[in-house]
Amino acid sequence: MESKKWQERKEALEALQKLAEAPKIAPADYNELIRALKKVVSKDANVLLVGIAVKCIGLLATGLRKKFSHHVVDCMEVLLEKFCEKKPAIVQALKEAADAVYCTTTLDAISETCIASLEHKTPSVRAETVSFLVLSL
Repeated sequence: MESKKWQERKEALEALQKLAEAPKIAPADYNELIRALKKVVSKDANVLLVGIAVKCIGLLATGLRKKFSHHVVDCMEVLLEKFCEKKPAIVQALKEAADAVYCTTTLDAISETCIASLEHKTPSVRAETVSFLVLSL
C-alpha cells in the first residue's frame, strides 16, 4: 500500500478485495488495514484505486458485521467526505459502502458525522448525505 507504483497498490487492493468477498470474516485486529484503506480513499489521486478501496471498506463492513462497529465513525467520515467526487462509478461505490457500514451500527452512532457532512461546503456532499440519511431512515 505504500508503494510509489500505482500498479502495485492496485494489485494489493484487488487481492484484498478477493479476500474480503467472503460472506463472513473472522474477527481480528483490522486497525492497520482500515487505516490504510481510509488513507487511500482520502488522499490517493488515482480514482481507480479509490474505487477499489471503497469497495473493500464495504466488503469488510459486510463480512465483519457488528465487529466493524468501532471503525464506523472514522470510515463514515471518509466516505461522506469523498462524495465530492464527480465520477458516477465512485459515487455508486461510496453509496454501497456507506450502506454496508451503516448496517453495522446505529444512526445515533454516526449522527455527529452526518451533521458535519450536512454543513460541508460542497453541495454534492450535502446532497448525498441527505440521500444516505433518507435511505437509512
